[in-house]
Amino acid sequence: MPDTLFFSPAFLPIRPLAILMGATMYWQQKITPSPDPNQAKMMNMMTLFFMVLFYGMPSALTLYMTVNYVLGITQTLITRKLETRKQPA
Repeated sequence: MPDTLFFSPAFLPIRPLAILMGATMYWQQKITPSPDPNQAKMMNMMTLFFMVLFYGMPSALTLYMTVNYVLGITQTLITRKLETRKQPA
């Protein structure tokens, strides 16, 4: 079942994992450089599409994607930090 906050109205359920997944997906796209601006726009639209798509999906799938994006962000940040440490001053 999708995760829904208990105080959300019946006509619009609030699903925090889908929103968190969209935020982490957007953050990962922003820290990953894209040479083509059209591709960057398409990826931003993809974030919205995935949020809408995953809004009704089971929470386990949304949690899996969120953890995947968080690990990707962590890996990118650690790699950048190690690369800047290796460069001579």
